[in-house]
Amino acid sequence: MPNRWDWAVTPYDSKHADRVAIMREIAFESTQVVEEEDEQEDMPAAVQDGRRGKALSLNMSPGGMLLLMDWRPEHEQVLRLQVPAGVQYLRTPTLAEVRWTRDVPFPGPHTLCFVGIKFLV
Repeated sequence: MPNRWDWAVTPYDSKHADRVAIMREIAFESTQVVEEEDEQEDMPAAVQDGRRGKALSLNMSPGGMLLLMDWRPEHEQVLRLQVPAGVQYLRTPTLAEVRWTRDVPFPGPHTLCFVGIKFLV
């Protein structure tokens, strides 16, 4: 059984040079795809609201963000985030896709995990 502290560490990569440490409360809402199609417009599946909550951002880059969450979203799940903008207390709604999750390696009564997300354009 692998140790929860054994994480693969890769050498410094210049693609991560644009990350900025930012610890802020981020409101999120998960989305769920509905398989019904609109018969009149032949529209693809719609998106409905799902779970809502708060996460803590740890770092951000133009392409994504690292979050600390008390819930493990599914891989490739889409989240609607309220991302801090340049002006204090101004938050911009943003869609993001979960790219990976990893448990925080501390025992406790609550599940905490790191969640890597990619902003959707």
